[in-house]
Amino acid sequence: MATPNQNWDEAEYQQGVVQRYKRIQAIQEQVENAGDKPSKKQMIEALELLKGIFETKKLPVKERNQWMNHIIDDTGHHYELAEYLVHEAVGVK
Repeated sequence: MATPNQNWDEAEYQQGVVQRYKRIQAIQEQVENAGDKPSKKQMIEALELLKGIFETKKLPVKERNQWMNHIIDDTGHHYELAEYLVHEAVGVK
């Protein structure tokens, strides 16, 4: 997944994006090595890491929400991860 970066602070980017991305990769490797599906705990950790990445990259809130919803829908765990879905308020800009 590629999202634009609006944060030009290299130290903040390393901490907020690179380190979190490496942790997501480690979770993925754990799942693959176990030959199993990710646990709910692993999915939630990955979503929290992604939220941090989006915030660090200064992605607009609307785009963050769209990405989170899209990712959750793609997992097939829509109901299990429902608390992470973002519902846009009607008429709010």
